[in-house]
Amino acid sequence: MPTSPEAIRAQTGPGARLRAAVSEAAAVPESAARLAATGMTVRIMVSDAPDEGAVLLFDRATPIALDHDADDPVAAEIVLPEALLTQVLDRTARLAVALIDGRASFTGPVREFLRVLPILIALASPRCEFEGIEGESS
Repeated sequence: MPTSPEAIRAQTGPGARLRAAVSEAAAVPESAARLAATGMTVRIMVSDAPDEGAVLLFDRATPIALDHDADDPVAAEIVLPEALLTQVLDRTARLAVALIDGRASFTGPVREFLRVLPILIALASPRCEFEGIEGESS
């Protein structure tokens, strides 16, 4: 299994892209601090492709993302179809709108996660040249 963020991002699944984005963000002190400041723990569940989910643990100094089947307790869960997660990561759909209009569902507090999602989206982009938290992710 690939371990570098670049190798993981090269995989086609949106869950792998999301996990790679967290790994890259954790490697940049400023973005790691922004993720950790949320104190969030979030499970992203992909309704039609369960293997594409992720568990995002931002409750530590170095945020981490685990595979979909990690049993770590989380404060919030977001459930959405694979196509919608792909669209969110490709910047063709907004997760906040999907949560409001019912295309995605959630439990728990997701507002803090939505505030740092642009960092992850910027890093999940195949054309990303991320140097820190400036630019698109700020």
